[in-house]
Amino acid sequence: MVELCLLLGAGFSYAAEVSYTGASGGDWATGSNWSSGSYPNPGDLASLNETAHLNSGVPNNVDAIRIGSGGTGVLNVVEGGVLTATANAGWDSHLGAGSGNSGTISQSGGSVTINTLEVGRGGTGLYTLAGGDFIVSRERGGNSLSLGTDDTATVANGDGTLEISGGSFTTRAGVQLGSVDGSGVGTFSVLGSAISQIGIGSSGSLDGSWVQRSNSVLRVRVDATVFGLSSILIDEVGGNGGGDVTFEAGALLDVGFAGAFTNGGTYTVMEWEGTLTDSGLQFAPGVDTDFWSFNLDAVNKKLEITAAGAPLNLPSFVHPGITHKLSDLDRMKHMVEAQLEPWYSSYQEMAADSKASYSYSVRGDHSFTELGRDSGVNYSAWNSDIRAAYYNAIRWYITGDSRHADKAVEIFNAWTNLTSVTSGGTDSLSGGVGYIMIEAAEIIKSTYSGWSAGDIQAFQDMLVYPGYSTTAEPSGETTFYWMAYQGDADRHGNQGLSGWRTVMAMGIFLDNEIMYDRALRHLKGLPHRPDDLAYPSGPRTRGSLISSTDYADSYSTTAGSSIEDYGFNGVMTHYIWENGQCQESSRDQQHTFFGIGLICSMAEMAWNQGEDVYSHENDRLLLGLEYNMRYNVTNSFPDQLTPWEPTVASGEFIQRDDRTLRWFSKAISPDGRAGYSGKRPVFEMPVAHYLGRGFKTEAEVKWTLRAREQAIVESGYEVAGWSNDAIGWGGLSARRPDYCYGDPIEGLHFNGVPKFKMNVLPGLMELENYDHFAVKGEGHTYHDLTPTNSGGHYRLSDGVDITTCSEGGYALTDLEEGEWISYTIHVAETGMYSFDVRYAAEADGGIRLSVAGNDITDDVILPATGGISSWATARVTQGVVLDEGVQNLRVHIPGTSGAYRLSRLTVNLDGSTPGGSLQHIEAETHNAQSGTQLETCSDTGGGQNVAYISDGNWCRYDRLTLGTNTTFRARVARPSGKSDSTIEVRLGSPSGTLVGFVDIPLTGGWQNWATVEAQLDPVAGIHDVYLVFVESGATGVSLFNLNWFELETPASPGIPSGLEASPLGASAVGLLWDGLADVSGYHLKRSSISGGPYQTLAFGPLTTNYTDTGLLEGTNYYYVISSFLNGLEGADSTEVSARPSAPINPEDVVIGPLVIGDDGNGGQQVGITIAESGLGHYYHVISSDRLIDPDWQEASGTYVGTGGELMIDLPNVNALTNQFYKLESWRQ
Repeated sequence: MVELCLLLGAGFSYAAEVSYTGASGGDWATGSNWSSGSYPNPGDLASLNETAHLNSGVPNNVDAIRIGSGGTGVLNVVEGGVLTATANAGWDSHLGAGSGNSGTISQSGGSVTINTLEVGRGGTGLYTLAGGDFIVSRERGGNSLSLGTDDTATVANGDGTLEISGGSFTTRAGVQLGSVDGSGVGTFSVLGSAISQIGIGSSGSLDGSWVQRSNSVLRVRVDATVFGLSSILIDEVGGNGGGDVTFEAGALLDVGFAGAFTNGGTYTVMEWEGTLTDSGLQFAPGVDTDFWSFNLDAVNKKLEITAAGAPLNLPSFVHPGITHKLSDLDRMKHMVEAQLEPWYSSYQEMAADSKASYSYSVRGDHSFTELGRDSGVNYSAWNSDIRAAYYNAIRWYITGDSRHADKAVEIFNAWTNLTSVTSGGTDSLSGGVGYIMIEAAEIIKSTYSGWSAGDIQAFQDMLVYPGYSTTAEPSGETTFYWMAYQGDADRHGNQGLSGWRTVMAMGIFLDNEIMYDRALRHLKGLPHRPDDLAYPSGPRTRGSLISSTDYADSYSTTAGSSIEDYGFNGVMTHYIWENGQCQESSRDQQHTFFGIGLICSMAEMAWNQGEDVYSHENDRLLLGLEYNMRYNVTNSFPDQLTPWEPTVASGEFIQRDDRTLRWFSKAISPDGRAGYSGKRPVFEMPVAHYLGRGFKTEAEVKWTLRAREQAIVESGYEVAGWSNDAIGWGGLSARRPDYCYGDPIEGLHFNGVPKFKMNVLPGLMELENYDHFAVKGEGHTYHDLTPTNSGGHYRLSDGVDITTCSEGGYALTDLEEGEWISYTIHVAETGMYSFDVRYAAEADGGIRLSVAGNDITDDVILPATGGISSWATARVTQGVVLDEGVQNLRVHIPGTSGAYRLSRLTVNLDGSTPGGSLQHIEAETHNAQSGTQLETCSDTGGGQNVAYISDGNWCRYDRLTLGTNTTFRARVARPSGKSDSTIEVRLGSPSGTLVGFVDIPLTGGWQNWATVEAQLDPVAGIHDVYLVFVESGATGVSLFNLNWFELETPASPGIPSGLEASPLGASAVGLLWDGLADVSGYHLKRSSISGGPYQTLAFGPLTTNYTDTGLLEGTNYYYVISSFLNGLEGADSTEVSARPSAPINPEDVVIGPLVIGDDGNGGQQVGITIAESGLGHYYHVISSDRLIDPDWQEASGTYVGTGGELMIDLPNVNALTNQFYKLESWRQ
C-alpha cells in the first residue's frame, strides 16, 4: 500500500508537543495522563497535542484549553462527557494556534462549556458538533467565537472551522469569521435540519453579532426533510440594540444538498434581531447560480436561499407496502435465521419448491404479447412464473443472495411485452391474476438496486397498457388494470374482488393514489373520486329463471344505468351480510373462502398504508370469518358438540337476492364444507391481525382460530393458495410474536409516512420511535394517561408525549406512573445483555423493562440529574438472558410523574449464555390437546397428570427451546395389560418433523411412576412441541399416564471471536483468533465460496493462530472457526476472508508529478501520475476532505498497470477546500 497525501488550498502540517501525556491510556479525565500527575486545577491551562477521549465528567474547571498549539491535538467528546473550561474570564481557549499546528474537538454527545474560543488562530482548527451541548460562555472584544483568527481579528493565515450537524450550539456574544487582512479564513458550516439550536448571543446577558470577512465562508447543506436546514439566530438581549449582522466585501456563501437529491424550495439560513450591513456577500466558487439564489432581507431580518425545482418527492405510500412492509420482511428474515416456528418450517417448505430456486427456468418470453386466463394462452407459464418471482423475492430478502433477486427480475422482464390480457367473460378475474407478480415486483423494487429504471418502467407500462387514464377507457387491446378496474357487476363477489385486489396492489406499486383509492373506496361502498372514472351503474334488471337447487336460484339479468356507482357484490357489505353470511354461502364453501380471503388481503394492504378496513362497518369482515368458519369447522367442541347448521328457521340464515339480482340464496351449501385446510389459505392473516395486533380476544376470533389450528393438524402450516388466488405461507409472512402488536420504525418522513425498520439488538433505540400502529396505538403500542401529545412534537396523532431533546432529536416527556411504550426488537444472538438509558430528571424518575410480557427488571430508580435538560446515562440492568429472535420490549414508567424525560435506550451484548438449560414442564400445562383428560396425581409433587390417553391423541407445548444435543425425559405410568406404546416428539404439528421418541415401559399401575429418556435430533431453536401418543397394539383407550417431561440441553461451547485473516505472501494466509476458556479445542474451516460449504482445515487442541499454506495467488479464501467441548461443537464464528498476493514494495511505486489545472469554473482538475506502473498491478485512489477522523470516499476507478507511465484522473475539486488522497496498489 502506498499513501499519498495532498493539500489543495491552505497548509496542513504536523509537529509534536506534550502536556497531556496519555501515559495511562486515552482518557482526558484521568489524572495520570497529565504531566503534573493529576488533572489540571482551576488556574491551570490544559494543553493537548495528542489524541484523547472524554466520556465522563472532569474533576475540575480549568482556565482554558489549548489543543494543537504545539503540534496536533484531537479531543473526542462522546455521550457522558462533560468538559468545563471557564475558570478565568480573561483567558481564551485555542484550537490550532500557530503556523503548522492543528487542533480538533469532535463532539458527538455530552456537554462542553468553554470561555472565549479561537479556532484556527494562525494554525488549523476544527470543531465538529454532531450531538450534545456546546456553549461558549464568555467573550473578549464582543466575540465569543473567532474562526480563522484571534479575538482581535489580527492574527493572520489561520484556518478555522465550526461544523454543526446535530446537538445545540449557543454563545454569550458574537461570532466572527476571518482576519482583517483576509488571510485568516473562517468557515461556519450548518449541515441539515437535525440541530436543535444555533443561538449566537443566546447564552447569557450580552448581544449576539455576526461579522464575516473576505474569503470566509458560511456553508450550509439542505437535507431531505420539509425543514431542510436549521437556521442561525443572531440574538439581541435586553432591547437596547444589538444582534447585528455584517457581511464584508468578499464574504462567501456556499450552499448545496446534504446528499444526492434535489429538494427545491426556500430555506432560512439566518435570522437576526439587529441591523444588517452587507458590503458584498456572494456565492462561493462552484455554487450553481442557475439553480441557487439567495436573498438578504433587511426588512424581515433574514437570509434565505432558494433551490430551483420541485420539493423532494417524499413517498405518499409505504414501500414495500402491499402485503409485506420492510418490518414484515425483517421479521421473516430474523425468525428464519433463528430457526423459530412456524416461520422456519414454513420457509423451508416454500424453499423446497423448485420454483423458489434461482436456477428456475423462466417460462415467460419477450415474444409473448397475450395472456388468456380462459383461453389458456400462456396461462400456465404465467402461473408458474408469478410463484417463482414471489418465492425468489422472499428468498432474496431472507438470504441476501442476489441470485434470487436477479431471477425475479428476469421473470419481470420476460413479460414486459404483454399488450393483451383476454377473458372469456370474467374480465375482473383475468385482470386479477396479475396480483402475485405485482407483490413480487414491489418487494424487489423496494429492496434491490439491480432492477434497472428502464426495466422497471417497461414493467409498469405493461400493467396499464396502452396507458393509464382517469377520463376515458381505451379501446382495443388492454392488460391488467383495464381488465380489473370496474370489478364485476354481473357475477359473484369473488370475481370482482379478485380484480379490485389487483387494482389496489397496483396503485401502491405505481405510487398512484387515484388508482389505490379507486379500489379502497369501492370496497367500502363509497362513490368514485371526482377526478376518476365512475364505477358501474345499476341496478340490473332480472330476467328469467335459469336454474334452481336446494340452495340457490339463478336468473338472467340485464344491465341498468339509473344509479351511478351502484355497488355490486364486490362491496364488503354486499359480500358479507349483516349476520356474517356471505353472498356465495349458498354457492359453495371454497368460493366463499376465496372471497373472504380477498377482502382480508385488501384489508392488510390498507392497514399497511395507514387505513383500518378490518374494522369497517363494525368488524363486518370478522363477522363473516366467524360465521363461515363456524360452519366449516365440523369437529366437536365442549361449546358445540355437533356441527353447526344455520337455517332460516333458526334465524341464522338469510334468504335474499344478491346485489346483481342474478342469484337468490335459499340455504347454505355444504359443497366443499370442511375443506378449509386445502386450497384456500385464509386463516393466518386475519388471526395475525385480530389476535396478533391485540384487537380481539381468542374468544372473539374463536372459529377462525379453530379453523387455523385444525388446518395445521390436518395438513401442516399454510402453503400456497390454489393457482393464483393467494400468496399463502402465512406461517412465515403473517405470524406475529406475542405482544408485537405494532411494527418497528426508525422514524417518519415529514409527511407522516413511517420508515419501517427492525430494532436489532445489541444497538441503540431512540425511544420516540416506538412501534407504529395504523390507527391510534393506545393500548396496543403504548399506554398514555393523556389523549394527546402534550409535548407537541413529532408524532402528533398519538398520545405519547414527545418534546425536543437538548442533545438533539426528541425525548419522551410528561411521563406518568403506569404508562408504557412498546418496541419490536430482534435479538441477534442468544446471550446476556445489559440496558442503559439516557435520561434527564429534576426529581427521581424510574423505569421498568419487560420482554414478551415478562418483567426483566424491577422498578429501577433514575436519580435526579439537576434538571430536565441535564442528561445522564444510567445502567438499568445487566446479565439479562435474551433468546435470539423477534420479540416485544416494553418500557414501563413507575417513577415520579412529570419529573423526568427519556431519550434513548442502549442495549449491549455482554456475553454468551452461561450454560445449558433444563426445562421442566408439567404435562397438564399444555397449550392445546386432542383426546386426553386430566386426573389427580399421587407422584412426588402431586398435582395432576395427563390421563385417558389413546392412540393418536396429542398435547402441544409452545415455544420450547431445543438444542443440538437435547435429552427428552418423561415421567410415565403404565399398568399391565396395556399395549406397548410410544411418545413421539414432533415439531409444528402432530404430523410434523419427528425428532425423537420414548417407549413406555410397564410400571405396575396407573400411579406407579418411572422415568424414561431419549436423545433428540439436533434441531436448535424455539419450537412448538407436540407429544403424540402412539399405540402398538389394539387394547383401546387409556394406554398410560404422563405426569411431566423435561428437556435438558448441556452448555454449548462458546463462539470464538476476533478471527482475523491476513495474506502472507503469494501462497499463504495467517489466521489469528481470541482464545476461549473451558473448551477442548477448535475446528478451523475454509471455503473458496463465501458462506460455504466449508472444509476442515484443522481440528484439535489448537493454539490461537494457524498458517494456511499452499494457496493460489489472487484467489479469495473464506474462513470460520468453532470450538468443541466434550464432543459437542459450538456455532461457527463470523466469516472472514483473505486473498494471498505477493507484496508490492512501496519503493517500486514511483509517483510522478501531481497535475493541478484550472477547470475554467473556479475549480481545480487533479491528476496523479504513476511514473513506472507495475505490469499487472492494480491502482486505486480514495480521498477525504480532512485527515482528522477522515471520511474516505471513492475518488477513482481501478487502473491496471501497463509497465509504463499511468495517469489517474480525479474528480474536480473546489479550489478553496482541502483534499487528501490515498493511492492504493496491489497485485491480483
